[in-house]
Amino acid sequence: MMRTYRFTLLLFSFCLLFLGCAKESESLEEIAMKGEWDTLLLASQQDFSQTYQRGPLYYQALALYMSGDSEHALASLELYLALSGGEPPSQGARTLIVATASSRGKPELVIEHAKALAEQEALGISSAQAWYRALVETGRQDEANQVFLTYLRSTLDEAAYAKLLVESKASRLQLKEALAPLSLQQVLTLLDLASLQEGASDWMNEVLALAMEYEHLEMTQSQRKGLYVVLAQLSAKADQRVLANKYTTLAQSI
Repeated sequence: MMRTYRFTLLLFSFCLLFLGCAKESESLEEIAMKGEWDTLLLASQQDFSQTYQRGPLYYQALALYMSGDSEHALASLELYLALSGGEPPSQGARTLIVATASSRGKPELVIEHAKALAEQEALGISSAQAWYRALVETGRQDEANQVFLTYLRSTLDEAAYAKLLVESKASRLQLKEALAPLSLQQVLTLLDLASLQEGASDWMNEVLALAMEYEHLEMTQSQRKGLYVVLAQLSAKADQRVLANKYTTLAQSI
């Protein structure tokens, strides 16, 4: 809840400081600051139907995103961009675009607007993390490393860094190096997170091979059961049905 509140305040501070959202939308700002997302959605839709200006679309997208509808939020932001007529998006809009595009699997859009935020010295930690993930996902490892060193290195501990790599679908070697200093329980938690990701079977096979390396370690029964469950999930997503059945049976036997 606190994270959501800080994110909301950040977006509005950009609107208020840089006037990136239309002045006629002051009432929308007030509704948004109260966190009344349903009311904001209706009010912004009505405002847009009357003005056809881009400002209300930002609030419409914000209301949708904060309500968990990132698909339609991104559609509203794309219309916002189309109506910009060459005028740059507000910093608040760029921040919301980065967050929404990241959740919708649009790495190129993330990269474009995160880079612009960095150039304006307005890049927040969440946007930097999304930028890093997008660069890793698109194979731009050198750029990703630079983003990490510049914006993230001092903000992440070892566990948070490993989590970022998992969410970025980093290579097996990168994941192995990041997991090495962590406790077994931290590793199992992150492997479970990896098993829940949506990714190509090639990446799932890499993570599966990495997870299998932990089978020989000593661990509690509960941890071993959890590992087998993760291995079964990874095997299924890697199209390894025989292994999936094997690890499902092992998990059920504990």
